Amino acid sequence: MGANNRKMKAFSLTELLVSMGIFSILLLITTATLTQMVRIKKGAEYRAEVTDNLQTTLETMKRYLLEANTAEVKCSRVSDPYTCDLCALGIAGSERCENLGGVLKFTYRPDAQVLTITKGEAGEAVRLTSENVEMRGVIFNQVDEYVFVLLEAGDIDGKVIPVGQEVVLQSSVNLRTDE
Repeated sequence: MGANNRKMKAFSLTELLVSMGIFSILLLITTATLTQMVRIKKGAEYRAEVTDNLQTTLETMKRYLLEANTAEVKCSRVSDPYTCDLCALGIAGSERCENLGGVLKFTYRPDAQVLTITKGEAGEAVRLTSENVEMRGVIFNQVDEYVFVLLEAGDIDGKVIPVGQEVVLQSSVNLRTDE
């Protein structure tokens, strides 16, 4: 049996280049899909973190507002910074206000995009949200014995939660009327 009978089967150079090209395209598509899935997962996790943070903030605010009565609360939505003060009217005989150390104030500063709480006249302002959360809007609206609060937030610099797609939470509180 001669050398002619021993033909070896092999791939040609053209076949190898075509298969490598197809493999490269599939690898590129897979990588792009995985990258997009990781980005979506990160965005969903961050949105959940911001939502949890806002829910905690809103519950804190509601807790203090529910303890107040109508005469003790004054909310301003036309000034900068926006404020909602409890015991702001200086009710001298109010034992609850004295236990709080005087004024309890929620303040939103649009320039700093921060929502803070201050206890007492000389108290230090404490940030109500984590450092990763940027408050993009806060509305305090008081109508008679009702206080409406709307919080709008995203991440710092809008890298994960784009501007216009912020997390928005709202709530209303019916204040006590001690008459």
